Amino acid sequence: MRWREGITMLNPDLDWAQIREDYVSNGFVRIHSFLQDEIAEEIHQCLAASVDWKLCMLGADGPVSYSIAEMQAIPPAQHQQMNAALMQRAANGFSYMYQRMDLVNSEIPFLKRLYDYISGEAFVGFAKYVTDELEVNAVNGQASCYRGSSFLKMHNDDTDKENRKAAYVMGFSKGWRPDWGGLLHVLDKQHNLIDVQVPVFNSMTIFRVPTPHFVSQVANYAQGARYTVNGWFIKA
Repeated sequence: MRWREGITMLNPDLDWAQIREDYVSNGFVRIHSFLQDEIAEEIHQCLAASVDWKLCMLGADGPVSYSIAEMQAIPPAQHQQMNAALMQRAANGFSYMYQRMDLVNSEIPFLKRLYDYISGEAFVGFAKYVTDELEVNAVNGQASCYRGSSFLKMHNDDTDKENRKAAYVMGFSKGWRPDWGGLLHVLDKQHNLIDVQVPVFNSMTIFRVPTPHFVSQVANYAQGARYTVNGWFIKA
């Protein structure tokens, strides 16, 4: 089913009161079958076949990104040096490596409409209700792709660049196995593990900011990619 103007994305059968109660009580919640099935399938197809991903990582002087063509043009010796430096930074502190695309600048019509929906009034109202954060007045988002060797080290999403109230992760991977890695780990303030989430198709996780979390490294033998749409509920 192609996108139709005015159609709601969300599964109309979800128990929103229970979802809100779980989030307020625990600081996070996972929602299965979050979107209408046809829309979730369309998003999966777009992410799997239509996106020109950019590889993003934390470089020596801050975030950097490379197109596929740019990565292919890097000599093997330089590529090895870059990877060694990345692993050294990861060993000593925060770091990451995965593929991403900004939804707001997407030239793919369906994904642009997806961004218009999640940044629109109805979805912002959903964000306010579920999180009980009445100051939330905006939602932003990006698409992410984790393949072999991708990872995101522990952090809590707190930043002085914007007032983030909660983070969200919509999952669009199919048939993901736990031993492939790419698992979302949620921790408490003392960094004790409180939840581990295997990627599940058409699911959504919401957690309060600042909640420590990380995504474990994807195994090189993983068959497929970990696709998500993720971002934050913010007070703009």
